[in-house]
Amino acid sequence: MHKNKKGFSIIELMVVIAIMTIMVAVLFLKQGDRKAYTDVEAASRIVAAQIRELQNESLSGKKIGTGYANKYYFTLTNLPAIPPHTTTTYSISYQDSAGTDLGSAQTFDIATKKVKFKSLNPTFEFHFTAPSGNVSAGSVIEIVSNDNTVSGYICISKTGSVIEQNTSICP
Repeated sequence: MHKNKKGFSIIELMVVIAIMTIMVAVLFLKQGDRKAYTDVEAASRIVAAQIRELQNESLSGKKIGTGYANKYYFTLTNLPAIPPHTTTTYSISYQDSAGTDLGSAQTFDIATKKVKFKSLNPTFEFHFTAPSGNVSAGSVIEIVSNDNTVSGYICISKTGSVIEQNTSICP
């Protein structure tokens, strides 16, 4: 009498384990790319919301101390003079109609989002003017992942619209 052998051979098990290992490796690689994308997207939303709030303050008039601000500044801070011009910090500050700093500047750091700002110039600044909310110049803010694989852009058009997008070409 012959006995029927049931079960898997060692070679069959090794082939299945190898296929599963490859699938898991591909999954982790895709997840890493997705993480960088979501980090850039989250930071872009936060910064764009802050810019919109700054613009709203210029439209409604923000009282600081005893006076009202006339210019509402957004500035990338700590940009190095030598390229690459990258930083993780930005500040918001206010000036009155005489151009005097109202001393209530706030500095923010996006390093916890694992992203950074990238600028073509060692200085980057724009402002909104009260009471119309006009922007000083159209600007594009680039936010990149720390490994420089993913970029996102915030476009501030001359008309004052603030748009988050994946391209540096503003509408």
